[in-house]
Amino acid sequence: MEQTQNRNYGFSSLTNGEVNEFLKVKFLVTNMLPIDEQGNRLCCAWLRSRVKFGVWRDAQFRVEARSEYVDVREQITVKAALGATRLDNKTVFLMPCKEA
Repeated sequence: MEQTQNRNYGFSSLTNGEVNEFLKVKFLVTNMLPIDEQGNRLCCAWLRSRVKFGVWRDAQFRVEARSEYVDVREQITVKAALGATRLDNKTVFLMPCKEA
């Protein structure tokens, strides 16, 4: 724990996945989080067991031969509507965070 805290203020441990094992929490690192009207990043958190992922429409698959590309024999295309929803409001939340 001390080594994880002292090295680069812990940020390298977060990006390398070491904190995931230590805290038993999986951190997803992305720059695609929305920003609220005060300029805060909205970081979301949830319990995996309380979020349901599903397919809303039947997935359609298409395999096409592609002779115009080098080293590509087939192209696979998938068309589907997918998504996730929370099962209750208590275990999913947004936390506004200031960026340094």
